[in-house]
Amino acid sequence: MKKNFLHILLVLLMLSPLSLFALTEGSIKADVRVAVDEIQNISKNSALDMEGKRHALDKVIDPIFDFTLMGKLSLGKTAWKALSKEERKEFVKLFTQRTKNAYLSKLDIYKDEKITVLEPKKVKKRIHISTYLILEGERKELLYKLYKSKKDGWKIYDVDVIGVSLVQTNRSQFDAIIKKSSVQGLLEKLREK
Repeated sequence: MKKNFLHILLVLLMLSPLSLFALTEGSIKADVRVAVDEIQNISKNSALDMEGKRHALDKVIDPIFDFTLMGKLSLGKTAWKALSKEERKEFVKLFTQRTKNAYLSKLDIYKDEKITVLEPKKVKKRIHISTYLILEGERKELLYKLYKSKKDGWKIYDVDVIGVSLVQTNRSQFDAIIKKSSVQGLLEKLREK
């Protein structure tokens, strides 16, 4: 679980564009660069308490991550269909909160790291963009996977951290909980955190 939180932290630190604009294909690299700078400025801002940092990060992260799709893919088709409409809303809310809390709890660790953003690549109807940072002498690479939302432009739906998909990692963890109890058991466990 701790390793997954590190991955989530790296994901959210290394990508979050301008808070007022949707990602467009032609500006993804520039938007990512601006986002990285915004996130690092938030982490360095000693005038903000934890709640202030949370609010500032929400403005940066929310417009570009599709937490609903990430949650749905992380849960899997069968488990998603087993939830009522209200349970789906609650799951997405809890999933989003869990992801953001994991990041926020480790925000200061990466505030001074240099992050490099590479050129985006078109992969079928998707865009992949790689970023990396050097952490404790090791190069940490992240691959962001984006799809084009009908109304919101390009949105992140998955991230590979050092070759491991966050969606797949979450799915493995969620499947283990569901097998031991149920989808409702997973919801209960998420409510506890």
